[in-house]
Amino acid sequence: IYLSAVIGGIAFLVWWLSQEDAPGLNYNTSLQCPLCDAVTVSNVIDGDTVVITGGERIRFYGVDAPARDEKCYDEATAAVEERVGGAVVRVEAGDRPNDSFGRSLYYVYTASGDSIDELLVRNGLAFAWTDDGQHRDLLVDLQNDAALKDVGCLWK
Repeated sequence: IYLSAVIGGIAFLVWWLSQEDAPGLNYNTSLQCPLCDAVTVSNVIDGDTVVITGGERIRFYGVDAPARDEKCYDEATAAVEERVGGAVVRVEAGDRPNDSFGRSLYYVYTASGDSIDELLVRNGLAFAWTDDGQHRDLLVDLQNDAALKDVGCLWK
């Protein structure tokens, strides 16, 4: 009996350690950019803005995350903090270099190349940016799918 409990405990521990992602969030992304330029995030401002080493503010090109005091702000900000806070990320330029506040606009990816913009939209944590951008159509489709399925805090 003792040996069975030890083996069961070890099996559970191995399974648990292999689970790098929070339950309930879909971390698979079809947008990939493993060879995009790498920068280091020094601070997460919110669900669609980070500061990189050197002080440059990066606004995620493909999404519009909820602002402070709006529904889903905490969840979107926490998801960005979890995935890129203090980490190396990859950035891909879009159609415009800056937004109206002077922030640099980039699609943002994990160090391995998974899209943070897609992660936020797919999981109902941010809206797809619909004005422009080379990934707009995919992100809008993912938003529509998330809304139909009531995924994430934006759609529940």
